[in-house]
Amino acid sequence: VLEGETPVFDFTLVDAHGREVHCQTRLSRLPAADRRLIRMTTTDISELKMLQEKVRRADKLAAVGALAAGVAHE
Repeated sequence: VLEGETPVFDFTLVDAHGREVHCQTRLSRLPAADRRLIRMTTTDISELKMLQEKVRRADKLAAVGALAAGVAHE
C-alpha cells in the first residue's frame, strides 16, 4: 500500500442479528509529507452480490432455454 498499490478484499461478516453482510475493503495510501498514512474504506456490497447472482441465474436459464429449443428443433 505504501508503494502505491490499492489492494481490495471481499469478505462476508455476520451482524448481531445473524444476517450475512457482504463487504469490500480497499486500502490506499494518503499523501503526507512526513507520515506514512493508510486509509481503509469498507463498503457494503450486499446488493451488488444479489444482483450478480440474479444475472448468473438468468444466464443459466437462457442457456437451458437455448438447449431446449435446439433439442425441440431436432
